[in-house]
Amino acid sequence: MELDRFEWFNIGQDGLTGCAPLQPLPEPMNTNLSLPKSFLEHGQDIIHMICRVLATQLNLPSDIFTSLQSPSKPPGTVIRLLKAYACPSAEDLRTSIIHHTDFGTITLLANVVGGLQILAPGKSPKESDAWLWVRPRPGCLIVNLGDAMVEWTGGLLRSNVHRIRYPPGQQRFLDRYSIAILARLERDAIMKNLVCQDGESQNDDNANLTAWEWGVKKSSALMRGEDTGDQGWEVMSISINQLPAAATFLLL
Repeated sequence: MELDRFEWFNIGQDGLTGCAPLQPLPEPMNTNLSLPKSFLEHGQDIIHMICRVLATQLNLPSDIFTSLQSPSKPPGTVIRLLKAYACPSAEDLRTSIIHHTDFGTITLLANVVGGLQILAPGKSPKESDAWLWVRPRPGCLIVNLGDAMVEWTGGLLRSNVHRIRYPPGQQRFLDRYSIAILARLERDAIMKNLVCQDGESQNDDNANLTAWEWGVKKSSALMRGEDTGDQGWEVMSISINQLPAAATFLLL
């Protein structure tokens, strides 16, 4: 059995915004708490802008997604600090984080060293040419859609399968640090297809589930090995300097 080659630390949004008691944090983080709070505040602005743009493009009310993931209600959104270890030896040249899809609505990712790969359309994760590199761009965030967006749009939007591989070239000798915001839904948010018109049949086992119930269902399926995520390829980068202009979306 091979051990994972990464570690992470989550900071809950609820504690940073005062919706819940703040979790115990390492001292360096306690003394610099304004930084994750600022990152979260700006990240939420970006996430809400993306949700409004997607809703408008789908001919839905502009606030239909944002109204179900308010920062003032406990959603489980987290800031995640990640470290993937350097790969100096031949035995280190393997995947650090196995392939998966993100659970929530939107993920914002910032990193400098390479390693992120997405599954090419129509490919199996086991195929040799299945994986495409996502190159970090200076001054940009990588934007990833999550499984909740797939559920809300009846599959019109897709959450991409991705993994963290050892970085290419000389970058493999460096530890890879990343910081992400993983936006989650309100606990009691509905999981029905929001694109489905009134009177149309949902034909969806999840239509009557809350976000909490849906999350438990997906987690249980993953533990049983029954759910590998929704294959897709929608990964975008957004220029931080040009936000919030919608033209800053770049499809990789």
